[in-house]
Amino acid sequence: MTKEMPRSRIENNNMKLHKIQNAVKENSKQSKVYREPMVGGNWY
Repeated sequence: MTKEMPRSRIENNNMKLHKIQNAVKENSKQSKVYREPMVGGNWY
């Protein structure tokens, strides 16, 4: 295993998380409620 594999995997997860956060922000704008998902899936 090279050190690049886990790193690229983490980058892919971060990209997916970023896309999800953007989708949540768009949905929140439509519903007039804004909540930011934290990195553990928790809501505040």
